[in-house]
Amino acid sequence: MNCDSRILKSAIVAALFSIISCAPQIKPAVQPEYEAGAKPAVNRSDTRASEDNELLSLLAQAKTAFSNDRLMRPKEDNAYRWYSQMLKIDENNLEAHNGMHTITARYFELAENAYDAGRYNRAMLMLDRAAKVSANPQRIDELRVRYRPPVSAKNEFRLPVGHLNARNEELLHYLDQLTTQLVEAQSRLLIIARSDAEGRWIYQRMRSYAGGHRLRGDIKIGSIPAVIMIDLDAS
Repeated sequence: MNCDSRILKSAIVAALFSIISCAPQIKPAVQPEYEAGAKPAVNRSDTRASEDNELLSLLAQAKTAFSNDRLMRPKEDNAYRWYSQMLKIDENNLEAHNGMHTITARYFELAENAYDAGRYNRAMLMLDRAAKVSANPQRIDELRVRYRPPVSAKNEFRLPVGHLNARNEELLHYLDQLTTQLVEAQSRLLIIARSDAEGRWIYQRMRSYAGGHRLRGDIKIGSIPAVIMIDLDAS
């Protein structure tokens, strides 16, 4: 190879190096995990599993509270609260809706028990609480009429159920007063009791307070204990 050829070759190589060194450097594209400000993708299955676990925990607490008659009290631990929290997570949750209906039915039962025991204010309170859960307003109104305190005649004297159950001093004092009034009026009496044994006990107590006066009367079984002085004006 002559001198001219070597010079030409060197010039070509130098020109190629110059072109390469001046060309812009192309960097490989890097895919970011997510755009700035965007939230990471949420795994829906994980979220669902977490909600299911929470619902199961709330359901267990609700059932325990209900089984102990913690329906709406105390404030921090009652069946109504736990079922309400379940519905906040899943408004269509069948267990929670059934639980609300169960609470309502229990309040109806408590209202009837209170009425049968002569505890009319408590019966109304139980209906008020049922109305706050899931009771039909029309049904509540019907029961309010049904559980309304009966009007007593002037010759009818109700015996407080709580005192009668305990047979305490307050009841004995009341029976003593009734016996005195009965003797003074020379009236016959009708004892209304929840059982024959209870009626006989009331009669024996009044007889002991009668001071030898013969008590004339009868015993009748009924849900509201009372003493009726037959010969007094009932109007």
